[in-house]
Amino acid sequence: MDQELGVHFIKAFSDMTSDHADPNFPCILHLDCHNSHVTLEFLLYAKEHNIIVMGYVPHTTHLCQGLDVVLFSPHKCAFAEEHEKHEQETGRTLECAEFVVVNHWAVMRVFTQSNILAAFCKTGIRPFDPTVITEKMLAPSLPTSLQTTQVFPIVQPSPVRKVIDTIWGSQVLQSASAPPHVSHPLSPSPPLTPSPYYFPDAASESVAFALEHELIATSALSSQTPAPSLLGALQSSSVSFLITPSNTTADHTLPPLPSGPDLSRQLRSFFKSAQPPSPETWRNVLPSIQTVCELEEASVARMVLQDRYCSNLRLQLHNQKKQREKSEWEKALQAPEGRILTGDLFLQACERDQEVKEKKVRETQAKREKRLATKEDCILYTAWRSAQTASRKEQRALDLKHWNEEVEAAREAGLNHKIPVPRMVPRVETPEKWRRFSQKVKKDVENENEGKAAYTHSRA
Repeated sequence: MDQELGVHFIKAFSDMTSDHADPNFPCILHLDCHNSHVTLEFLLYAKEHNIIVMGYVPHTTHLCQGLDVVLFSPHKCAFAEEHEKHEQETGRTLECAEFVVVNHWAVMRVFTQSNILAAFCKTGIRPFDPTVITEKMLAPSLPTSLQTTQVFPIVQPSPVRKVIDTIWGSQVLQSASAPPHVSHPLSPSPPLTPSPYYFPDAASESVAFALEHELIATSALSSQTPAPSLLGALQSSSVSFLITPSNTTADHTLPPLPSGPDLSRQLRSFFKSAQPPSPETWRNVLPSIQTVCELEEASVARMVLQDRYCSNLRLQLHNQKKQREKSEWEKALQAPEGRILTGDLFLQACERDQEVKEKKVRETQAKREKRLATKEDCILYTAWRSAQTASRKEQRALDLKHWNEEVEAAREAGLNHKIPVPRMVPRVETPEKWRRFSQKVKKDVENENEGKAAYTHSRA
């Protein structure tokens, strides 16, 4: 629906309601803030015909608009039934020319007076009931909201949080344009408690803690300067885009999730055995323990990279949202009185937007006319320069012809004096209005000569 159709709609609405409306009271029309509903012509016509246009709060039509809440769902079912009925009766699929007829019967079934009044009641418009929209219904989605403080949508184990905090706390990442609005209010790791399992040495005990997601010893945390060493390794890998201050694109992908045999259940039953294992049993189970540790460390590394990846995407979304310039009517919607689209505040905002739009149209038209004029001047200059070059060549040929005649006459007369060769006809100075084209053509010729010279040198 474009702006022209929006004006036709408000005119049709006025014609259909003028006979039933009380002239002493205005009509109230609830609409979403689509571009076709916020044009100056649309709103001025509504105001002149005693129609108050109320705009829904942005991003709340799924709660406040009766069409979305009540009517569209049964209309979808009714249209599916009418569609199937049409195919059964005609024996062919629905064509574009028949869509309006089939949809007409679906609309007549659903858009009844009782359903429309139920939509107004469900959304709290009539009778007026603001309590039908609760704060919980308006709350943002935490996994996708830009306002949440949790970067990764899943709360990570304490070892992963340690690695994430270590990387984010380094000066290297802070210099790499880390988002200032992103914080990590992660709780400290829980204190390690003695394991209930029996282990003959400290190495097997660390393996048990790794299996319980309580402690994963990584090389990054064990070094004296963990974050710089880890960042240096990432910069030379396929995920260097996570460190460099550049935009993340669809071509940037993370490594696949680690996969391997599921040995955790087998090892847990082994560690829960009542009797201490023999040395031979330890030697047999040691490869499985090493495999589990490698898979755990790979999973931790994957989650750390995923956290950084999500942080970069959130930063890009934040910058795009911040850089986008809002129109005046969008700013007016933030105020409570701006929700009345036919009010003075919103109309003044639309007038300012209209002025800005007309100014941009004039600037675009001026640039187009200047571009066309420049193109015409360039054509005229090229024609003038070609005529001047042809005239100089013609004059040069005529001068050489006269010189050759004088030389032949002197030779026949036996004269030995040398007749000088006539000079080239001087070039006519370019007019001021075409001088910029002359410089451009000269530069293009120089570039062309350089290209030819480079090509000749490469062939040699």
